[in-house]
Amino acid sequence: MSIWILFFYIIGSVILKVKRLIPIGEGQRYLEMASVPSAILSSIIFYYTYRLWGFPIILALVLFALGNLSLILLIQIKGIIKDKNRSLTKDLANMYCYINKLPGTPRIICIPHQITTMTVYNTKADVLVNADNKGLMKIMDIYPILKKPISKLKKEYNLNYLLLRESFASLNDLKLPKAKIEFRTGDIALIRLDKVR
Repeated sequence: MSIWILFFYIIGSVILKVKRLIPIGEGQRYLEMASVPSAILSSIIFYYTYRLWGFPIILALVLFALGNLSLILLIQIKGIIKDKNRSLTKDLANMYCYINKLPGTPRIICIPHQITTMTVYNTKADVLVNADNKGLMKIMDIYPILKKPISKLKKEYNLNYLLLRESFASLNDLKLPKAKIEFRTGDIALIRLDKVR
């Protein structure tokens, strides 16, 4: 079991660090293959230490579990629930209502990229996301950081709108100072890209 765990942790870590190894798989999947032997080995170790020391081991396990649970809750609250880039705010809901009233099917790029999933679920728009496995290497142009100008992305993906949270990036940051803002609510702006060069 120990060899199994070490093998998958080492190979998973190497694949995550070395980009040339991406074609043989995603490193996270190899790490997941170590979870079953880790659980079995942990239970065996717990059983033998319990037989040696008894109640203190149970107390240590309970404290460890409570510590992990509180850490999970803290990270979820701070990193997800309070993160306005991942939460459906009133301003974002107003923006989605406006997008759904647009004629045709808008083709949108979102900045920050974290709001793409919500935009997919809440609008009729075609949204440029990082989940296209065939184009995973190409999507690296927009995620985790923008590596191409918006004007090039507009032509390459036939985009006609940019959904921008201005507290994350400004039009000047994106080199679009004269872009036309179609609709604004709070710090969220919908920019028409048909006149962007």
